[in-house]
Amino acid sequence: GIRVVNFEDLGNGSYFADAVINDLYEKKNDIKNYYWGSDYYCIRDEFLLAKTTKFKEEVENVLVIFGGTDPSNLTKRVFEVIKTLNINVHYTFILGMGYKKANNLIDFSKQQNLNIDFIQDVKLMTEYMSKADIAISSQGRTMFELASMGVPTILLAQNKRELQHEFGNLKNGFINLGLGSDIENETIKQTLLWLIKSPQIRKQMKIQMNKINLKQGIKRVKNIIFDKNI
Repeated sequence: GIRVVNFEDLGNGSYFADAVINDLYEKKNDIKNYYWGSDYYCIRDEFLLAKTTKFKEEVENVLVIFGGTDPSNLTKRVFEVIKTLNINVHYTFILGMGYKKANNLIDFSKQQNLNIDFIQDVKLMTEYMSKADIAISSQGRTMFELASMGVPTILLAQNKRELQHEFGNLKNGFINLGLGSDIENETIKQTLLWLIKSPQIRKQMKIQMNKINLKQGIKRVKNIIFDKNI
């Protein structure tokens, strides 16, 4: 007699739940108690009040963020790319508390005298996203937050499961390079340079993101949990 609601569940057990909420996946079946897509994403409180970033013709700040642990070490990959660029851009790397390569990366960066800040203990993510003209991110829920802030983003998936997160596409304002481990550093480099030098593309990506309303997801999910009409 207990109501069961599953989140991000594509397994067989989901068929026994009263409701299944898969906000990261587009529709995969017609079962009436399954709820698919970004309409059911529960955005964090700080993003409900945050304003979207202002568009700038010239890129001044690039944000790099690959989640709490970054198991594929994509942070290091992007760092290797950035240190080869000779452009006047500031980079902010958000390092998760579980990222084990942080100290080595920070020490090496100091030796290179690069225009990079490393942030490890983030209180408000909106503080950093609001300053970003471009982001490079993994393909998890962070991409929803970047979309809510209107930050044109290049995506690199951490694993094959992330590749199934269909929200990260050009229609929603993302350039999706696919599985990070399969992508050459030169591809990352040329994509970033191209986006930096293409203000019209960045502006259109931002417009696409601004069309998405992610602020009603919490209300929808609450109604599903309490079995109310939605």
